[in-house]
Amino acid sequence: LCMVGMMSQELALTDPQLRAACAGHLEAWTQSVVRLLTAAKQQRQPVVDFDPDQVGWLLNSIWQGSMLIAKTCQRPAMIVDNLELTRAYVASLFPSPRTVRTARPARRKAS
Repeated sequence: LCMVGMMSQELALTDPQLRAACAGHLEAWTQSVVRLLTAAKQQRQPVVDFDPDQVGWLLNSIWQGSMLIAKTCQRPAMIVDNLELTRAYVASLFPSPRTVRTARPARRKAS
């Protein structure tokens, strides 16, 4: 995906076909994330309601921007730091696994 982001930045304004191809790849990546977020919302009630499409694009933007800035500033650790912060953000959308109660099977009474 990094190559798509870099090509988008450099050539998207000058080559409509390349722009369309890059947009397609960025859309595909985002929609993969949107499907995961949608499934997570169905499995676990979120703490706050959110639009999976909007969050998917946010995550794509964080990833693309982190790659660009880390390369430009020669700070590769920034990518890991940003991904850790992003992971914490996504986790904050859902209740902590420790607070989610699951149904336990009923105990059988000894006969």
